[in-house]
Amino acid sequence: MPKLGHAALLLSVSLMLTGCSTSTHSANNTTAPAVAPAPRPSTGCPSPTTTAGRGAAVDYVDFIQANGLSYVVPENLGLPPVKVPAADIGDVQFLVRCALSPLNEQTKVAPPPPRDGDAAFIPEGTPVHAVKGWPTLCRLAAQHHGEWHVYLATDPHSTTAKPQPCAATPTTPPTASDTVGTTQDS
Repeated sequence: MPKLGHAALLLSVSLMLTGCSTSTHSANNTTAPAVAPAPRPSTGCPSPTTTAGRGAAVDYVDFIQANGLSYVVPENLGLPPVKVPAADIGDVQFLVRCALSPLNEQTKVAPPPPRDGDAAFIPEGTPVHAVKGWPTLCRLAAQHHGEWHVYLATDPHSTTAKPQPCAATPTTPPTASDTVGTTQDS
């Protein structure tokens, strides 16, 4: 399982210098690189700033940030995928406010830490749903690329990426619709 640099981020950041910063040196004067605002792709995304001549490429895992927690697809936690039938998709909890991976690709700048409502790959404005039979502090679901994806809340106190105990074990007895077409660790 991947190590967490910061539990809330669940990001694996790979900084790549895209150029050398320039500075002017004289006997008594040193000018630092200019800080310029990077392009902002949407209204829901933060406006990153960049230092001239430097960039970053972030290698994200598929996550959603909500309720002060990071929710990650099981495959990124070394677990089998969790399939959920459309009948088990609950109410909309919120809309994704920023997709951080496209923001990073466009700006070439590492965005600030994720905020509640941000996601790695899910497009801005996509509804994020509860999963019937699961507390929203444990599991969420979103549809992208034509498929439903279940996201498990991760343990923010763990030094390795692992799900919260409640994300792996239902808090209510499963119904027939909870088990048909699903993969769950019991």
